Amino acid sequence: MSFVLQWTIATALAIPLAQLALDILFYAVLGWLLLPLAPLLGGVIGLAVGGAQSLILRQHGLAGGAWIVATGGGFAAAGLLAFVALAIAAAAHPLARLALLAAISSVIGLAQLPVVRRWTPRGAWWWVPSSMAGWTAFAAVLMLRPEALSIVTDGARRLVDRAAGYSTSGSALGATLVGGLLAGAITGVALRVLGQPPGRGQPSAPARPS
Repeated sequence: MSFVLQWTIATALAIPLAQLALDILFYAVLGWLLLPLAPLLGGVIGLAVGGAQSLILRQHGLAGGAWIVATGGGFAAAGLLAFVALAIAAAAHPLARLALLAAISSVIGLAQLPVVRRWTPRGAWWWVPSSMAGWTAFAAVLMLRPEALSIVTDGARRLVDRAAGYSTSGSALGATLVGGLLAGAITGVALRVLGQPPGRGQPSAPARPS
């Protein structure tokens, strides 16, 4: 299986699985006690994404520990900024809010950039717009097509309802899965174009300890 395909699958599965766990935690365990932490929950998603991606990186000879920290931190910062920005721009046109999220998503790539530079010193800055493109596509699906892959959303909601013991609103996990596929494909291709991980026959640069 190619690196891009592995990366795409890992990214796409990590987000809805993490969101499903948070839904169960909210509806079945903590309830409203979780709300004060809502602005920081992006970091939980980021740790899940970084952890899943690090498994693929390690398979291809790249250290993944620093990637988990960078991704978790980037998602936490972006999630906090998005929470504040969308609250302020609640009445704005959806496309305006999407543009706002696109700008905020640059924080993720910027947080990961020092790690990418360890692997690819030349042209590493291309990672930031590539990451922005991937996570903007993810946000676009959630904002503009929340009903995507509704069979997954409905199945996950039944699972959350069973855990909670009552009917819940749940999350659009189908759209999350579709968005994750897009984000994973775009960022996976970007890493490959940047030369990481090295293709067959190319020497792999020694990874720094993470």
